[in-house]
Order: sequence, then structure tokens, then C-alpha cells
Amino acid sequence: MLPSLGFGAAYGRLIAKIVDLVVIRNPNFPSFASYAVVGAACMLSGITRMTMSITVLVLETTGSLQLTIPMMVAVFFAKFVGDLTGIGIYDAYIKLKGVPYLPEEAMSYKNRMVRDKLDIDEVMTAELTCFPPVVKVRRIIDVLSKCKHDTFPVAYPRGAARHKAHRHGHGQQGQDGRPAYEILGTLGRNQLVNMLSQRMGFLKPGETRFELPETKEVMGLKEACELYPLKGKGQNLDAAVETLSAKDLDLRVDLRPFMQLDPYIISSGVNVSKAFRLFHRMGLNQIYVAPKCPQPVVGIVTRKDLTIQNCLLQLGERARNEMEILNSFTTVETSLNDASLKVA
Repeated sequence: MLPSLGFGAAYGRLIAKIVDLVVIRNPNFPSFASYAVVGAACMLSGITRMTMSITVLVLETTGSLQLTIPMMVAVFFAKFVGDLTGIGIYDAYIKLKGVPYLPEEAMSYKNRMVRDKLDIDEVMTAELTCFPPVVKVRRIIDVLSKCKHDTFPVAYPRGAARHKAHRHGHGQQGQDGRPAYEILGTLGRNQLVNMLSQRMGFLKPGETRFELPETKEVMGLKEACELYPLKGKGQNLDAAVETLSAKDLDLRVDLRPFMQLDPYIISSGVNVSKAFRLFHRMGLNQIYVAPKCPQPVVGIVTRKDLTIQNCLLQLGERARNEMEILNSFTTVETSLNDASLKVA
């Protein structure tokens, strides 16, 4: 930002000197500083493709409120010329880094026609790298070192017994010949590395489930795992592996207390345009695809169901039901006591 402001101010002052040489001197002629301020704003706007925010930034920094109108006009023209000549610096950096960015402009008529003709199962990746709910430390390190994904599903192969280990991440063949999985949740790479470094979820020999202790570190890690989308900087994998001994590599890790439940799932018959809108509007990083066959449904939620009034009503209903159950237990206990006294 600072180099562009500097170059813009120098260019604006150069233009001011050229105008000063061409135009007859006038006592009302704007100062060279005014040209420099407007030039700095134009250069920054042309590079970043921002308009109003640049105008407000420069005006608040310099306090030159008398230049509001000239600066707004100049900034809009700078953006217009920049759009004609190429893309902005942020778009260029995104393209240089290879980030799969989905801008709103990408949903033009031509692009929408292409996406409407494709179903989501034609562009998806069928081979998932999964973890079972209970997995060995060695398996986690091997997957994280070979795979660069940011998120991993916690899943069983569909149709497989849940007590069997999910060794290779390949599920049973579905109706279309592709592997099928029963997804229980997801875990991010950063969460897995933090679990290894802090030895969270490690099971001792003979244990089948990890019980979360009420400590600040564990609860903080669990809270971070529940955030969506999963973001944030984690520790380095090599540093986490160095903290583990040779015996730790054969221990098992229970992922269930830390995984994020209920990831986003769509049907394989949905077209790519709808998936594009979901990614763009909800800021998703991935969506899991389910078969076209009918899925089990237990209910439906509408906007009305999520209002605070309905939530308070349902909370009162639950409290009343719990009180009725408690009273019934109390009545049964009193009857049993009375019966035991009569027998005595």
C-alpha cells in the first residue's frame, strides 16, 4: 500500500508541474500537494480496484475534505481504466497462488449454462482419505505427511462392521461402483496436529473410548474443533512428531470427542450451479456428496422453528416433561416404600 501511495503522489505532483507549465499561472490554481493527494488515491484505487474505501482512507489520513468530489471522480476513473487494462493486484495474487477462488462474476450466463449441464457427481472426487473413529497414531502421521488436505472425514466403509479398523480409507462399492462411506464427522489438519502434540484423545491399552477431562486446554481444543469453517494456524507436523516416543506411535487415538458433527452433505444429482451458490454464499471449503437414493429423514426445520419464542416454548415443554418423569419416579418410590412397610 505504501509504495503505491508514494508512486501515486509522485505521479500526481508531476502532473501538477506539467499543468503549471502549460496553464497560465492563476492564484486559484490548486497546490501541488492537492495533486499529490489525488494521485496517491488514484494509484491505490487502480491497483486494488477499490473506490469508496480508498477515498475515505485518504481523506481521513490527510484531512483534505475540500478534495472530496475531485478525489471521488478521479478514483472512479482510475478503477474504470484499471478494469479495462487487466485485473487487480489481489486477483493477480490469488491467480498466482492457485487459490480456487469462486467470484460472483464467474456465474455469468455462459458459465451458468456450462454448470447447469453438469451434476455434482461428475466433478467430485470419489476417492476420500478417511479416518476411522479410533485410529493409530502411526496412521495419522502417515496420512498427514502424504496428503496435503486441510479437512479429513471421520467415516466407516458403508456396510462394514463398526468395530473393524478402517485401514486404507476405501469403502464398500456403492450402486454406481464408487466407494461409499458412512460419515460421522470431520476433523481439520490443524486439530489433528494439535491432538498429537498435546496427546489429546490417546487411549491406554484396554480402553475403548476417551473421556474428556474438564481442563482448560482440552475444552479449548474441543471448542476449536467445533468451529466452522475450520480455520486457523496450527503447529508443524514435524514438531508434533518429535514430541512422541516410539511406543506412542502404536497407541490409538479416539477422534469422536473432537470431530465436528454434521458436515454439509448434498445429493449427487444436484447440478454444479447449486453447489457453486452454496460455496459462494456460505463460505464453505468442502461439501460431501451422498447417493441419489432416498435418504432417511427424521424431521424438518423451518425459520419459524428457530425463533427465540419457539425455542423458549420448547425448552419449557422439555422442563415440564422432565418434571413429570421425576414425579413419576418419586411416586413409584413412595409406593414401594409403603409396600415394604406394610410387609414388615
